[in-house]
Order: sequence, then structure tokens, then C-alpha cells
Amino acid sequence: MSDKEEQKVIPGDKRTRQISLITLALYVLLLVIIEPVIDLSLSREFTPGGDIADISTLEARKAYISAIAYSAARSLPALFFLWLGYYIVRGRRIPPHGMKFPFTVRLIKGRDAMMFGVLVIGASVMLLYREVVLLLANALG
Repeated sequence: MSDKEEQKVIPGDKRTRQISLITLALYVLLLVIIEPVIDLSLSREFTPGGDIADISTLEARKAYISAIAYSAARSLPALFFLWLGYYIVRGRRIPPHGMKFPFTVRLIKGRDAMMFGVLVIGASVMLLYREVVLLLANALG
């Protein structure tokens, strides 16, 4: 590779940066709002002045539903990075062809890009595996 090709920089896209920040803000909002939505939906089934056994049953259901909801929410970024890693490996290039990044990146091609894509995929698969294990442990335990 020549020095000029090695130093090629792809500028970040302003619109993509704005969309990324909005998406991140909506994701944080989702994480904040999950618990109140679960509480609201379960409180409709609860009658005040109920038995202690009813309260503990409601608590157990809330814990179970919360575990599923938070596990699904935590899996979304891992799924995104799994998808991104796949496109990097497929194109053997960072950034992949036709994809705009929200920040400035140096163009990386060939084996280095593919190895980075495999690293991203590996990290994503490990995080998804962890979420599945936590979900199964909560469902069975």
C-alpha cells in the first residue's frame, strides 16, 4: 500500500450523526420506561387490600417479565454490532461500501478490516450468549 492510500480518511456524515444520537436517546428512554410500563400493566390485575400471597405472586411475575424485557433491551446493541461486523467481514473494508459512519474513520481494507469485523462479531456473540444464559437462569430459577 502506498502512503497516500494508507492515510485515506472518510469524513463523518452529519445526518448520520444526528440519527445516531436520536437513536441512542430513544434507546435510553426505552430502558428508563420499561419498569413503569411493567408496573402499570401488572397493577391493573392487583386489587388493593389483597392477600400477602397475591402480592408475592405479583412480585414474582414482575421479576420474570422484567428479566425478559431487560434482556431483550440489552440484546439490541449486541445485535447491531453483530450486523455491523458481518458487513465489515463481507466487504473486507471499514467503513463497508455504501455505509456512512457518524464519525470520521480511517479507511481500512483487506485482512485488517476482516479481523476487526471478526472481533466485533465475536464480542457480539459473547454478549448475546451471556444474555441468553441470564435469561434461562432467571426463567428456570
